[in-house]
Amino acid sequence: MRRVIVLVIAGLALLASVAACGDGEEAPTLPGAGTTQPTATEPIGGRTPDATPGTQLSPTAPGGVAGHPAQGRQVAQTQGCLACHTIDGTASVGPSWRGIWGSQRQLASGQTVTADAGYVRESITRPDAKVVQGFQPGVMPQNYEQQLTDQQLQDLIAYIESLR
Repeated sequence: MRRVIVLVIAGLALLASVAACGDGEEAPTLPGAGTTQPTATEPIGGRTPDATPGTQLSPTAPGGVAGHPAQGRQVAQTQGCLACHTIDGTASVGPSWRGIWGSQRQLASGQTVTADAGYVRESITRPDAKVVQGFQPGVMPQNYEQQLTDQQLQDLIAYIESLR
């Protein structure tokens, strides 16, 4: 009986941390998210625009789906990502997203990887595959691959990329 109570409390704590969407942390203003939109001749962060003037996309990922940083910020907020990941460079329950794009990440396994679209996608969909040194496996929910559409994943990846 005692074990059941402990498991129920642990489950409720995990549910509360996942549901802690929008923990009050202000997300930075993204290019194209305000009232003025950049034009097709004004690339953002090295990204090139699609065929629609004023729309900026991150590079097309495997599968041909391009991500939108502003929508990715919304995904991060609604999915509760910012309860564990900061966007200002400070560590929390999970690694900060600020400045990780293109950086070398030291893993708990001793391996070093580059934080690119493939690594970030795998870290979202299979979070225990490559755990960053200093952080614990089993903390991040394991079901985002089932919860998020491919477009939402690409938008979230584009948002993380925009936090260079």
